Amino acid sequence: MLCLIAFCALVLQPSQQAGWAPLIGLSVSIVGLWLEVRRWQDVSEEQEN
Repeated sequence: MLCLIAFCALVLQPSQQAGWAPLIGLSVSIVGLWLEVRRWQDVSEEQEN
Protein backbone atom coordinates (compact mmCIF):
# COMPACT_ATOMS: atom_id res chain seq x y z
CA MET A 1 0.00 0.00 0.00
CA LEU A 2 2.82 2.39 0.84
CA CYS A 3 4.38 1.66 -2.53
CA LEU A 4 1.17 2.70 -4.31
CA ILE A 5 0.83 5.88 -2.25
CA ALA A 6 4.44 6.88 -2.88
CA PHE A 7 4.12 6.18 -6.61
CA CYS A 8 0.94 8.24 -6.86
CA ALA A 9 2.57 11.08 -4.94
CA LEU A 10 5.46 11.05 -7.44
CA VAL A 11 3.24 10.94 -10.51
CA LEU A 12 0.59 13.43 -9.40
CA GLN A 13 2.94 16.14 -8.08
CA PRO A 14 4.29 18.77 -10.44
CA SER A 15 8.02 18.34 -10.97
CA GLN A 16 8.80 21.62 -9.18
CA GLN A 17 7.00 20.48 -6.01
CA ALA A 18 8.15 16.86 -5.95
CA GLY A 19 10.10 16.16 -2.80
CA TRP A 20 12.35 13.40 -1.59
CA ALA A 21 9.70 11.79 0.64
CA PRO A 22 7.87 9.93 -2.18
CA LEU A 23 11.17 8.69 -3.62
CA ILE A 24 12.34 7.49 -0.23
CA GLY A 25 8.96 5.87 0.46
CA LEU A 26 8.98 4.09 -2.88
CA SER A 27 12.57 2.90 -2.38
CA VAL A 28 11.90 1.63 1.13
CA SER A 29 8.75 -0.15 -0.05
CA ILE A 30 10.62 -1.90 -2.85
CA VAL A 31 13.42 -2.98 -0.50
CA GLY A 32 10.88 -4.19 2.06
CA LEU A 33 9.00 -6.23 -0.53
CA TRP A 34 12.27 -7.72 -1.81
CA LEU A 35 13.32 -8.71 1.71
CA GLU A 36 9.91 -10.24 2.42
CA VAL A 37 9.98 -12.30 -0.78
CA ARG A 38 13.50 -13.56 -0.04
CA ARG A 39 12.53 -14.46 3.51
CA TRP A 40 9.41 -16.26 2.29
CA GLN A 41 11.47 -18.25 -0.24
CA ASP A 42 13.96 -19.28 2.46
CA VAL A 43 11.17 -20.48 4.76
CA SER A 44 9.50 -22.32 1.88
CA GLU A 45 12.75 -24.12 1.03
CA GLU A 46 13.25 -25.13 4.67
CA GLN A 47 9.76 -26.61 4.84
CA GLU A 48 10.40 -28.73 1.73
CA ASN A 49 13.50 -30.31 3.31
